[in-house]
Amino acid sequence: MIVFNIAIQIRAAAGKEYHMEKLFVVFLMVVLLTGCSPTKQTLRTGDAISISGENNNFSLHSVDFPDKINGWVIRDKNNNVYTETKSQLLKTQDGGAHWAEIGSDSYTLYAVKFVDPNEGWSISQVGNKAELNQGSDDAKIQYTVMHTTDGGATWNVQWEGQQTSTSDLSLWFQDTSYGFVLVGNTLLATQNGGRQWTPVSFGISDFTPQSMSFTDMKTGWVMGVNGKEDEIYVLNTKDGGKSWQRQFQKSYSDGPVGSIGIDFTDSNTGWFLTSDLATWSGELYYTNNAGVSWQKINQIKCVRPTPTSIHFISSKVGWIPLDVGAGPITGGLMYTRDGGKSFQVLGDTANGVPEETR
Repeated sequence: MIVFNIAIQIRAAAGKEYHMEKLFVVFLMVVLLTGCSPTKQTLRTGDAISISGENNNFSLHSVDFPDKINGWVIRDKNNNVYTETKSQLLKTQDGGAHWAEIGSDSYTLYAVKFVDPNEGWSISQVGNKAELNQGSDDAKIQYTVMHTTDGGATWNVQWEGQQTSTSDLSLWFQDTSYGFVLVGNTLLATQNGGRQWTPVSFGISDFTPQSMSFTDMKTGWVMGVNGKEDEIYVLNTKDGGKSWQRQFQKSYSDGPVGSIGIDFTDSNTGWFLTSDLATWSGELYYTNNAGVSWQKINQIKCVRPTPTSIHFISSKVGWIPLDVGAGPITGGLMYTRDGGKSFQVLGDTANGVPEETR
């Protein structure tokens, strides 16, 4: 299973059915060339993709495939952080060759997670993140966790909450019963498919979780910051969130700092990426002993374009999606074949975006 939370700018024409063969050919070529070949390969960016739809500018993100043929992707109707964005869920039942709209377009979806072709969960967000980021005292975000049993055609609300902080909105489910969601500054756990959601306590005062990664229902990691946003923490649980141990802590003199993402491919191997606005860079750390020790392996530019998350599918192959930014700054996708020691950029490399970073 491969899950990405990546924004892709696409021009659309008139029509109803979505044809995305080229997108997924390019995507599968990336997986094949980076993950399965014993020799170094040269990757080439794909052609422009024409997708049918009623809008002429939108983005795609939060791609989720629980198996080889069934998949979902969220299509945003605009990409303006200063206005409320409505979303449309798209579904494929042939491995990505064809896509069709499913469900209502009245939600503002930011993440989806399915455990089989029918049952899944989503996070909806209503509010202005731009006002929050600018320090508005009145700005709040309404988060909603929803559940579907018909592949996304209809959704039922399971949890709602209003908060004044943002995080990497993410979901993780082991099966139809056990799962975690991260919304705002709250980590929620369920043992009954979301009929009941319980806030997780970390045992650390003034801690805001920003990203999470679980390998099973008992073992997971959460990365976040303190209230002043001048310290980074990585916490680990081995009992499903009942207790947490601090594995990493670092203070920054200038700040503010934050978590771009943390990801484990198994119970031992993981990475996390920080963001330091004072230096416009982030530090990529790696562990091969379940976080007992962390090694800094790379320094990555974190502003214009801005990395949005990290995702690895093996100890060598991983991706960092780049935010599309503003003005002349474009997005893209960074990938590594050596476990994060170096990255190359797929997509638009104009305007100073490096082809390779070490």
